[in-house]
Amino acid sequence: MKRICFISLKSHDLVAEAAQPRYIGGAERQQVLIGRGLQQLGYEVSFVTHDVGQPDGVTHNGIRIHTAYHPDRGLPGLRAISPRWKGLWSALERADADIYHQMCADIETGQVAWWCRRKGRRLVFAAASDADCQRDLPLLRTRRQRWFYRYGLARADWVVCQTATQECGLKRHFDIQSMIIPSCTPEPEGDVNRPVSCPKAEHVTLAWVSRLVPLKRLEWLLDLAEHAPSYRFLVVGGGETSDAYVRGLLARAARLPNVHILGRVPDRELWEVYDQADLLLDTASIAGVPTTFLEAWARGVPVVTTVDPDGDLEKNNLGRVVSSVAEMAAAIAELIGQPERWWSCSQAARQYYKKHHTVRAISNAYHTMFHSWEGARNQGHRHGLRFSGTTARGQ
Repeated sequence: MKRICFISLKSHDLVAEAAQPRYIGGAERQQVLIGRGLQQLGYEVSFVTHDVGQPDGVTHNGIRIHTAYHPDRGLPGLRAISPRWKGLWSALERADADIYHQMCADIETGQVAWWCRRKGRRLVFAAASDADCQRDLPLLRTRRQRWFYRYGLARADWVVCQTATQECGLKRHFDIQSMIIPSCTPEPEGDVNRPVSCPKAEHVTLAWVSRLVPLKRLEWLLDLAEHAPSYRFLVVGGGETSDAYVRGLLARAARLPNVHILGRVPDRELWEVYDQADLLLDTASIAGVPTTFLEAWARGVPVVTTVDPDGDLEKNNLGRVVSSVAEMAAAIAELIGQPERWWSCSQAARQYYKKHHTVRAISNAYHTMFHSWEGARNQGHRHGLRFSGTTARGQ
C-alpha cells in the first residue's frame, strides 16, 4: 500500500465534512477529492492542515489529519520559523508518507521540497492556476515566497498542471516539464439527465461561486445586477470582513434586492444552488480550471466566464467567454433568450464532464503516473523523472 500525504493547510473542514466550512478554495477541494479517490484505489491517505483546535492525528472516514500550526500564533518576524516552518516539518514527519502532494505556488512548496529531499521522500507539486506558471508569479507578493516556490518547483519529482497553457508556461518560464492532469468533481446525486427547461423557474437565476477577493471581481456581478433587476443572483462564498474591500462589496450587495449573498455553505446547499441556476457566472481576472466550472458542467449548467482554460469552453460549446460586463450581459441574454442554444450548451457540458473530469478518471491518472515513475526507476532512469506532453484527458 502506498502512503500519500496532502499538504493542504486550509482543508481541515473539507476533510472533516464540516457542516459550515470555514474555508472553501478550489485547490483545497481538489486535494480532498483526489485524496479520497486514491483512498478508493488502496492508498493510505493523510493530510497536513492548520491547527483549528482538533486533536493531532484525528481520523475522518479513514483519512488522518496531522496539525502543522495555528495560523494566528507566533511573534511577528519570528513565526515564519516557529511555529510555522517548524510545525510544518513536524507534521510531515508524523505523516510518514511515501509521497507528499502540495498544490498552489507558495513558500510551502520549497519547505516541503527541502524536507522531502532530506528524508528521501517523493514530492508532487500541482499548479492551481495560470499564475503558478507565469514568470513574474503575480500572486506571490514577497521575494521569499518566490524564492521558496522556485526552489521547490525545481526539486519536485512530479509536476502536475491542469492545461496545455500551464504546461507551456512551466516549460518556457521555469524549464520544467509537467504532466497535464485535469481537475475533478464528484458525480452529482439524483437524476441529472432529466429534461430541464430554461429558465428553470419564474425568474432567471444566475449563480456566482468563489471567494470575495479582488482577483475574483464580484463587483462585475454587482454592476450586472444593477442593470438587470429581473435576474436573480445567488452569490456563494466568503471573505475577510475585516477587509475594507469585502465590506464594501457586502454593503453594496445589500442594497440590491435581486442579489442574495449566501456566504459559505455546505456541499448539500451548494448543489442546490447549481440545481436552481440557469447559468454559472465567473468574473475572475486570472484562474486555472475553476472547480466551480466542473461542478456546474456535471449538472448541465453552462458557464459565462472571463477565463477559458485552453479555449476548451468555446471549442466544446460549454457556455460563453466574455471580456466585459456588457459582453456578459449580452451572452446571458443570448442563452436565456434562445432556449435551444442553452439546451445545446447544457448537454455538451454534461458530456464533457463525464469524459474528462470524474474523480475516478483523475485518481487513476495519478496512480498511473506514480506507477510509471516506479517502472522508470527500476530500469535505472534518473531520479526526478517527469512526463512531458502527456495528458490524462479522456482516461
